[in-house]
Amino acid sequence: MPVGRAQLGRNEIKRAEEIDPDLAESHIASAWLLFGGYQGYQIESAAREILRAQEINPSVGHLEMGQFAYHVGLEDVSDREFQRALEIDPTSEFTKSQYAIFYQLVNRWDDYLIVAKKYFPDEPVSAFYYLGKGQLPEAKRAIAAMALSDPTDPYLADARALEFALDGNAPAAEQQVQQVLKSFSRRRPDYHHVTYDIACVYAILGNTDQAMKWLRETGDKGNPSYI
Repeated sequence: MPVGRAQLGRNEIKRAEEIDPDLAESHIASAWLLFGGYQGYQIESAAREILRAQEINPSVGHLEMGQFAYHVGLEDVSDREFQRALEIDPTSEFTKSQYAIFYQLVNRWDDYLIVAKKYFPDEPVSAFYYLGKGQLPEAKRAIAAMALSDPTDPYLADARALEFALDGNAPAAEQQVQQVLKSFSRRRPDYHHVTYDIACVYAILGNTDQAMKWLRETGDKGNPSYI
């Protein structure tokens, strides 16, 4: 039987630790495995691995801690850790993007806009910003541009589902929900984001039973995010 990617990761981490038991990056890799669905979304254990890495090298793990902390409601810790990561490496486009996404995911849309304009002044504002602010005409334009830019973006159906729900088009929204579910495996670390959005779609449509079903799916089958 072929070895799965998660097991390959564990094997490589073990080998790295055998070569150098004081390698901070081994703890970072372990943290990501613990944080994801392959090891049951063990957020606290993942954070402990980051702290172990930082005992070895204080300059690593700040991005990861920023990403982990807001999932358990520690937004102030996330803010501080993202800023520290950018102090260490102000050129990291990935850290900048994750900093902006952090504010999206905790629905702090005004803060998202400040960060997005600071670090990505030449890029379009996320369609999810307009959806979050309830600005439907602007959201429609942003989603149309999103489709032109990358029609394979798995979050396109997610955005469209919210768009149609806000527009009161239940059949179209539910059709997009099915497309979302085809695009996202339960093993994906971001699975809980789309199931939460599906719950929002049904809540907007007034379908309480389906909204509660998908909120439970978010907590039980995805990352047990405080948010």
